[in-house]
Amino acid sequence: MSRTSTATRRAVLAAAIVAGAIGAAATAHAASLPRCHTADLSGRFGFIQGAAGSRFGPVILTNHSRHTCTIFGYLGAQLIGTGGRRLRTVVVRDHSRIPHTVRLRPGRSAAATVRWSAIPSGSERCPLPRSMHVTPPDETTQLRLRWTSDRVCGGGRIDVRPFVAA
Repeated sequence: MSRTSTATRRAVLAAAIVAGAIGAAATAHAASLPRCHTADLSGRFGFIQGAAGSRFGPVILTNHSRHTCTIFGYLGAQLIGTGGRRLRTVVVRDHSRIPHTVRLRPGRSAAATVRWSAIPSGSERCPLPRSMHVTPPDETTQLRLRWTSDRVCGGGRIDVRPFVAA
């Protein structure tokens, strides 16, 4: 083996070791950050759009705490009607995107796209929600978001994508 190829191989190996150490340190640091708890967050709907009988748009969660925290995964949801009545809600996770850990510094946001049908099927009655209770990933308490769109058809089905940095 020539001197050049040995030196090149050593340089590549050293770079890989350093990159691996940096990647492992970054992963360990992200893992040491606490997850965002419901109390750390405020929520709202972003701009809701319509196309071909569907409505879609982001649910935006903002870190209003004084510390950095992380969100990973999907939101939970419950539609609420007049008088606080729970409406049929079926949350379906859209696995077309791979979930990633989103690091939220104070004041920063993460968004999860939600989609639902606004066209009734047959004689279906489509309720008009007043709000949606959103459960952040890995939490058991909810945020109440004022509903800013129209009726929800399709038996209350809401497709959700994982959170991404907003």
